Amino acid sequence: MRSVVLFFFTLCIYSVASSQIAHDLTIYSQDDIKFSLVINGKKVTENFTTNVELKNLLQESVKADVEFADSSIPGINKNLYLAKAGTGEKPPMSNVYVIKRTKKGQVKLRLDHQTEKMLQSSPIIIINNSK
Repeated sequence: MRSVVLFFFTLCIYSVASSQIAHDLTIYSQDDIKFSLVINGKKVTENFTTNVELKNLLQESVKADVEFADSSIPGINKNLYLAKAGTGEKPPMSNVYVIKRTKKGQVKLRLDHQTEKMLQSSPIIIINNSK
């Protein structure tokens, strides 16, 4: 009986831990263009800045609205995909997007790079109650 309870307890812990896939998002300006950021309708920056880091986002994609301190630069509205592409297992990802000027002088928001987050392994606990 004790082993059955331990099995279900371990299964519950594993399912809760694996269901929380949290992605990180960094957006920075390559040309020091100051901006403010709204993610899914929630303002995440109080002042204009050149770099924003968001940790442990639980969505696979977010809607980003970027407004610039320089009013001559039009705002950017874009869906940012945080999860790894494909239909298989989707590990937590660290995503970096960059705001930069194109050769034509337009300001764009583009994916710079995406890597899997390094996760610390959970310790294994062995309980031996034999007498």
